[in-house]
Amino acid sequence: MARGTATGPGRKRVVARRRLKPEEIADLVREIRTWDYAREPLTWDAVIDFAEGLFGHKWRRQTLEGHDAIKRSFQKRQEEGPRKARRAPRDAAMALYAKQVEALKEENRLLAEKLAAYEQRFARWAVNAFLLKGLTEGELDAKLLPTDRGQTDPKLKGGVK
Repeated sequence: MARGTATGPGRKRVVARRRLKPEEIADLVREIRTWDYAREPLTWDAVIDFAEGLFGHKWRRQTLEGHDAIKRSFQKRQEEGPRKARRAPRDAAMALYAKQVEALKEENRLLAEKLAAYEQRFARWAVNAFLLKGLTEGELDAKLLPTDRGQTDPKLKGGVK
């Protein structure tokens, strides 16, 4: 059976799947975080329709929910509910700026969480390197060796100088 063809009467056509790109995930998360409840309530169907309009492809709920960032932003916005939705300013430009500021604040918070996780991970690696391998901080901070590109010419061996 060929992909993308119907196999008989009443059978649905198999449509090729398309993965979400990282920038599409980021755009969708930003939109969910600043969801306007005045427009419509936040539901997975609404998110699916919004994503289809934004990217020109319709994904299933399970696909969108499978991305942790989308799922967390959806759940957080659901918990906040319409109470968090502020009254839109009369000036459309101000509404746009307010939405951008809110999205940037949320992005800032997420980046701070990510940085803290990286700092914890680095500390764990440093302790393990010292305890398990006996490496000192000076050895861990040493410059990396030049990459050997497999040069056969002895003048070029050992990297570019």
